[in-house]
Amino acid sequence: YPGPPDTIDTNNDIGHVGGANRLELWGWDPSGTTWTGGNGIINTAPIVDFNLNRNRFVGHINATMITNATGTGFVEDNEFIGTPGTSDRGLLITNNLAGTLDMLVTGNTATGHDEAGFSVNANVNAAAIINTEVSGNEATENGNGFEFLVGGGEINLAFDDNNASENLNDDANGGGMVGTVTAGELNISSFVGNDLNDNVGNGVSLEAISGVGPASILVRNFAGNEITGNGAAHGTANLANGVRLLADGITASIDAEIGSVFGDFNTISNNGLGTGGGHGIEEEDHRQRRR
Repeated sequence: YPGPPDTIDTNNDIGHVGGANRLELWGWDPSGTTWTGGNGIINTAPIVDFNLNRNRFVGHINATMITNATGTGFVEDNEFIGTPGTSDRGLLITNNLAGTLDMLVTGNTATGHDEAGFSVNANVNAAAIINTEVSGNEATENGNGFEFLVGGGEINLAFDDNNASENLNDDANGGGMVGTVTAGELNISSFVGNDLNDNVGNGVSLEAISGVGPASILVRNFAGNEITGNGAAHGTANLANGVRLLADGITASIDAEIGSVFGDFNTISNNGLGTGGGHGIEEEDHRQRRR
């Protein structure tokens, strides 16, 4: 893919990719470019296979916005450097159509995004499936650090050795790592060795809310994580917890095993010390409140 122009206009995007197959963008660094807005890389039609590695995005709205990708995806060793008040997300992956994406996200950093550093979404279609390993990434000073949103599809996730610290979303469901399901499934097979510290909101927030259909979250192998100091800078009446689990609606369910017989201990301490308070682990079951 060609390098960026010298100046990128406020309302323009850098790279439009149509229905490309085997998209690869690597070693792209727009440092020194006057980047006053717009998106980084976006596709305008479904794609098969992509590889984004060793790129540096600065001052964008969304650095990488990939929609309806199937096949294999790699997002490795990229920098997503946002501008608060301008930038929404670093990495944004959204699948709304039937198909399966197998994706590795590793070695990336994201900072300065109002919504989230990393956002992975499977919506609308029950056959929109994303299998992803997210490991060895860093998200700091974003709204949410990492978010996984399911609104009708399925995300199967291994989330290991990531750092999500000092993120700023103080909503009830905000935090370092956020998973929200309103219909469909979020299945977390591994949650090991992560640092989720000093976020303004929760360290981890997982919500299953059955609005348009059954919503389920499964968590296994939750071990060896450090989840400390979240909510200390919290300024609202919302609780800020180390780990927050919420099931809301008759067909909502969360099946979570926090801790592992064969894994290292989790360190969950000094959370919820700010305004509103909080807990190390907060479980909320609202399933009987729906009529």
